[in-house]
Amino acid sequence: LEQWFGSVPRIGLAAEHGFYWKLPQISGDQWNCAVQDVDTSWKTYAFELMRTFVKRTQGSFIENKGSALVWQYRDADQHFGSW
Repeated sequence: LEQWFGSVPRIGLAAEHGFYWKLPQISGDQWNCAVQDVDTSWKTYAFELMRTFVKRTQGSFIENKGSALVWQYRDADQHFGSW
């Protein structure tokens, strides 16, 4: 986001559906998180579950974002699973 919009003066930015945000008028150039103490312990379990789908779907992968795990399948065969 900063690469695309960072040159715009005093622009506020939000990432990951508002989980991270930056408002120059309030916090300067510092990014803030919507939650103070983020519990990411669930990611370990979810990652293992999602990994079973990655193993079965060639071209897919798991993207670890700050607030989420995302199963990316955009590079998988578009006809896989259509039967």
